[in-house]
Amino acid sequence: MGDSFWRKVEMLRMIPRNPRKITVAELHRGLVNSGHTVDRRTVERDLRQLPSGIPVRCDEQPRSAGWSWEPGTGDVLGPDLSIAEAVQIDLVSRYLRSLLPTQLAAALAPKLREAQATLRTLAPLRLARWRQRVAVIPDGPPLQVPEVRAPVLEAVHEALLQGRCLDVGYQSLGRGRSRAMTVHPLALVYQGSVGYLVARVWNYDDLRHLALHRMRTARVMDELVREPVDFDLQRHLVDEIQFDLPSGDRWRLQLRLEDWLAEHLTERPLSGDQQITPARDDRGGHLLQATVVGSERLVWWLRSTPLVIS
Repeated sequence: MGDSFWRKVEMLRMIPRNPRKITVAELHRGLVNSGHTVDRRTVERDLRQLPSGIPVRCDEQPRSAGWSWEPGTGDVLGPDLSIAEAVQIDLVSRYLRSLLPTQLAAALAPKLREAQATLRTLAPLRLARWRQRVAVIPDGPPLQVPEVRAPVLEAVHEALLQGRCLDVGYQSLGRGRSRAMTVHPLALVYQGSVGYLVARVWNYDDLRHLALHRMRTARVMDELVREPVDFDLQRHLVDEIQFDLPSGDRWRLQLRLEDWLAEHLTERPLSGDQQITPARDDRGGHLLQATVVGSERLVWWLRSTPLVIS
């Protein structure tokens, strides 16, 4: 953004709410004190050229002319919140809120209201429109987001923060009712909109992925988590096993692909050793070979994609 853009944003933040007002001379002095190189005539031009959608008006009193936000807009602009901060808070709330501890998400709520009010008020400015130009969509079939019980999520967040165990009532897939288990929480991972707790269960050493929406109850215990000495979340997700409810087995895939799917998988390979070559027979298409870690998601993809397993 150019200097003139940020100068105008700073100028808007300096303008008070009606019935208070500020003169051009005061605005000019404030901008200069904030480090902007600007003359009074430029400030006057900036004020006169404000987009019509911004509710800032001049009180044309002969001896006390001044600028202010129109009546009714006093609660729509966060006085200590810049437009850049408002955009950041709005995007964090939209796409990262599920990763925030419950207490932090609650503390963010007032700032979010300020941010949204600021963006509504300054909607004609380009930076305020950024939130309308970006989006994140799930990679996969359009499934509904499973419901996670609020007390469960709060207990999970608290246990992770405090490094304490959880007493969980967990209903595994295919089981008719939940069973109690002591869980040592290590990390929280979201695959799309579905949250999983990476944890040890009871005194076993292997790591489990427990779906938050399958937790019927969760209570923070006094017992401290028994964490592996060398636990590293990124290595666990990328190097050791794939996240996606893995089977732990490595599969050697041999597939015949249509041309469009071969191009797609060339851009987004299934594995590091993937090889795709043109088929040299009458059936056409391409042949793929790759070594992958078996998972439920992979099985789902194989069953729903137009290909042939050799």
